[in-house]
Amino acid sequence: MKIKRDRDNIDNTFLRDDYDLIQKELKNILKKEKAVVIEQTGISNFFKELVNTLEAKYIVKLIKINVPLETCMARIEKRNSKSQIHISKKLIEEVNKKSISTKHEAVL
Repeated sequence: MKIKRDRDNIDNTFLRDDYDLIQKELKNILKKEKAVVIEQTGISNFFKELVNTLEAKYIVKLIKINVPLETCMARIEKRNSKSQIHISKKLIEEVNKKSISTKHEAVL
């Protein structure tokens, strides 16, 4: 999956492009596998669209994991940069703040 690497803000073009790629990749994976786990912040308008599309064909379970900002920062810094989108610390803070207010079926 080829995604754009550097992000200093969240814009609709970025979200639309990446959600389209995610949806295609999930479809390919689920042709071969029985289940898949993905990580999302759930803050995008396209997130609900993605969930609705998946729910039309698959059983979908949403679980929210509340993590302090410092833990998010530490985990993101440790990730393999070749397989992750690089986003600024300011954007990480913004995403974390928005994701705290999202609601899901289960919260850990």
